Amino acid sequence: MPETSRPHPEQGEFREYKVPRIETPRRVDHYLVAQCVPFSRSRVHKLMEEGLVLVNGLMVSPSHKVRMGDTIQLLIPPPRQQMDLPQKMDLQILYEDETVLVLNKPAGLVVHPAPGHPNGTLVNGLLAHFGQNHALPVSDLANLPIEAKESDSEDKTPHAD
Repeated sequence: MPETSRPHPEQGEFREYKVPRIETPRRVDHYLVAQCVPFSRSRVHKLMEEGLVLVNGLMVSPSHKVRMGDTIQLLIPPPRQQMDLPQKMDLQILYEDETVLVLNKPAGLVVHPAPGHPNGTLVNGLLAHFGQNHALPVSDLANLPIEAKESDSEDKTPHAD
């Protein structure tokens, strides 16, 4: 396989491992999961497919055997930034003025986008209601979230004790 240049640390977290004395050669994916990183083998495979794992400066397959003295270089990319997108939804607004919004949040409506639930959330609905450039500090009072419409209003919103 072709030799590649050393990964650039500004592209993510760079780690380098020197394989110590081991009894028998081990697959590089097994070695990384067992000794070095808190990732699944499938995550290590993806990093390898993207050319982010090198052994002695070379791209290798997950089944490549590492031996004592080998150097493993790993670049862990930074987490992808998720952009919250506005989505029109029927918000049950109970009260709204220039500084706050009070709404009835239905049970089961997820508040913030998260892995496995990137859309269809209260935040997506509020972005559609206010506009995408709006800050969304949310104070949750039971099932009546109060939304500050201005950043200095957040200090004035009532809080549940």
